[in-house]
This record gives sequence, structure tokens and C-alpha cells, in this order.
Amino acid sequence: TKDTFGGEVEKSTKMEDMKDHVDFWWDSPKKGRIGIDVKGIRKNDDGELDDTIFWVEFRNNPGLPGWIYGKEEYIAIKTFKQIVYIKREVLKEYAEKKLGKKQAVTTRPKEFFVPYTRSYWGHNDLTMKVPMSDIIELASRKDKKGKSNGFFAVF
Repeated sequence: TKDTFGGEVEKSTKMEDMKDHVDFWWDSPKKGRIGIDVKGIRKNDDGELDDTIFWVEFRNNPGLPGWIYGKEEYIAIKTFKQIVYIKREVLKEYAEKKLGKKQAVTTRPKEFFVPYTRSYWGHNDLTMKVPMSDIIELASRKDKKGKSNGFFAVF
């Protein structure tokens, strides 16, 4: 982030990371101090890294609010070719709309937009797989005030 966009970067404290879901703080030259949560490339059902899928966490293993409800302003999602920075609030609204009131399943779903919990392992989590293409599209758009929903750092 610093090398691509300027400013200064500071690692969050352990408490900020665990409680607020902020991995680092970026002192942006244009926007000031911004909390960012970093997400890596996830594995598909074959155990291979796959940057076409992304998992949104609504509730973490102990049952506390997931990172989608954190205090970070942006989620930075790594793909093989770029890092997609999307406003957390934009991703949250999208994900909640897709989640709706659907019943969670306990078997890892192959389809998108199916709530998934690992309660059979003793977890109290709730996640949902979404297509990365949707996130890239969302990050490319502007809101009603003409402000960007996100930005990109291409490798």
C-alpha cells in the first residue's frame, strides 16, 4: 500500500487485529488514517488456491461478529494479479443482501451465496462464498455521491 499509493503504514496492535479486524493502518496522503483488513487467496474444494472465490465472514468461530462488521474502512483482497481494496461497508451491504434469511448448511457448499457453518466441528461461525468477480465489479463502481467504492493495486 505504502509503495503503491504513498503515505505511511503501521501494523495494528494484537487487540486492534482481533477485536476491530484491522491488520494495519495506512496514513493516506489524501484520506488520512485508514484501517485495512487483509485477506489472502482462498482454496477451492480441490485444495488449490483459487482467486475466483471469496469467503465473507459474518460470525467467527466463537460466534462473535465476523470481520465484515469490523472497524476497518477497507478490505484488501489479494488475487493472482492485483490487490482489490473495497470499502467494508459496500461489501457488507452486498453480502447481507445475498445472505438474506437463508438457512445455513453444514456441508461446504459448491454454489455461491449459501450460508455455511462448521457447527458440527463445535464452531459457531457463519460464512458465505461469493464470486470474486462481483467484488471486483463493486470496487469498480462509484456510490451515489460519486465516490469510489474501492481501488486496485496491480502487480
